[in-house]
Formats: sequence, C-alpha cells, structure tokens
Amino acid sequence: MTTSSPAPLAPPGGARAPWLHPVDKVHLGFYGFVLLVTVLRVGALPEAWKSFAWYGGATVATLVVAAAVRGKTGMTPGLVRAAFTIGVAPFSFLMLAFVVPYANPWHQERLLYDVDTWAFLGRNPNVMLDGMATPWLTELLQAVYAFYYAIPLVMLVAMVLRRTAGGLERGLFDVLLCLYGSYVGYFLVPATGPNINKLGLYPAHFASPMEGLWFAEELRASIFAAEWIKQDCWPSGHTALSFVCLVIARREGVRWAYWTLLVPVILLIFSTMYLRYHYVVDVVCGFLLAFAVLRWGRPLEARLRGDTGPTGS
Repeated sequence: MTTSSPAPLAPPGGARAPWLHPVDKVHLGFYGFVLLVTVLRVGALPEAWKSFAWYGGATVATLVVAAAVRGKTGMTPGLVRAAFTIGVAPFSFLMLAFVVPYANPWHQERLLYDVDTWAFLGRNPNVMLDGMATPWLTELLQAVYAFYYAIPLVMLVAMVLRRTAGGLERGLFDVLLCLYGSYVGYFLVPATGPNINKLGLYPAHFASPMEGLWFAEELRASIFAAEWIKQDCWPSGHTALSFVCLVIARREGVRWAYWTLLVPVILLIFSTMYLRYHYVVDVVCGFLLAFAVLRWGRPLEARLRGDTGPTGS
C-alpha cells in the first residue's frame, strides 16, 4: 500500500501559485491586528510610533519576501520563509511591550490567581509548588525553561533534514499560528506572572530569585531582562508552542526529533508553574491553544492556500 503524498504546494490543474503563501498571510494578519489596535488606542500608547514603525516595516518586509520567492519550488521558499520568521518573530514579541500594557488597561493578575485558587479548592497551586522548591530542581528546570527557544528550531531543522517541502511549510505554518495566537491572547488577558507578584497576592519572596546551584539565578535574570514585555502570561506560549512542536515531529514521522524533545517539553511545561512564570490556568489555556492549532491548522492552511483537495500527510 502506498503512503499518502505531501500536501500540494500549488493549486491543482497547473494554475499559478498564489503570490501570498499561508505563512505570509499569518504574518500579515497578526501585523494588521497589532496596527489596528495601535490606531484605535493611539492616544493611550506613549510611544505608538514604535509600533507603527516595526509592524508597518514587518508588513512591507513580508510582502518583499513573498515576492522574492514567488514561483519558486522545492525547499527554497520554505527555507526563506523559515529564516525570515526566525528573524522577525522574536522582535514582534518584544515590540508588544510598547502596545499590550497600554492597549488594554484591565490587567488580570487577580482573575488568574482567583481561578487557580478556586480550581484547587482554596489552595493556590503556585504556593503549593513553592513547598517543593529545592536548589537542584530549580537549577534543572531553569535550564530547561531556557531551552524553550531551541524547541521550534529543533523541529524546523528536522523538517529541513527530511528534505520535504510540504512538511517544512506545514510545520512553519502551525508554529507561526500558535505563536501569534498566544500573542493575541496577551491583548485579551494582559497579566504579569506570579514571579513579579505585582499585586502582592503571593508571599513576598515570590518576587525574589529562586535559589539554584550554579547558573539558575543568572539565567532567570537574563531572561527577565531580555523579554521586554511582562504582560505575557495568558495563554502560556511556552506550553502551546513546545507541545505543538512535539506533536508536529510525531505527525511528520521524525522520530529522533520527537524523542529528543519529549522529556524537555514535559519538564518545560512543569517549569512554567514551578518557577512562578505562569499561573496554572495559563498552562491549561496553552494546551487548548495547541489543540486548536493541531486540530484546525491544516484545514486553515488549505483554505488560505486555496486547495480544494485533501491536505495529505
């Protein structure tokens, strides 16, 4: 029995491929969303020009990249789009610091705290996890938490090594949809984490570094300084994206990537709560986002591509 073929990379019947790939459309959709919010809330943003400059410039850059690879086949378009995404997505995250805190003034730290406490019958789970904190576990989990930034790279490298253009483009689309989906969530429920303890809902020491063995405190400080936006809890992008990458590796049959990522992803998701970066409800909603991307990502990609047939494996 023959296996199903990869998703078609161009419309059937020999028609010329659309100028904008589904990945391009996800970029443009997110940039358009942020620019619209910036326009609507321009009076509340102290440095609105930064949002206009970055997201406007990223919009133009996306169109330029799309034009540059139009009509090309094979791995080249996917590689170019992957490189472009790796370059712009982190800055698109950082620049949210100039929009999210001001666009929605109703920050929700208390809501997330109350949901967690209610779900655990009056006991807050972050406080409960604090009781098991030990230097060796903190050291391990802080290192795993920092590994998050490499997880999508491992998945994309696995797709490149397979030399399957369809797999690379499907994986990139799902990663980007998940990533930008979590960013939109920051606008809906802006909140800082328990580690910042903005409203004093947790014990005072929650805002202090957790004791590790060697480099945990330095890693924590570096990550805190590097991430300009602090209202980035809901939903947990760490949970959503790492889980999506794990499932993509399994779906695409890249066993070495799946087994390489399995334990780090499990520990990473736990670390988000143990290290006080996230509320438990953030993690639950991160899983819901991941499930939505994995369930509806391929049909959405096919619709954006203009395919009418099955998406293949």
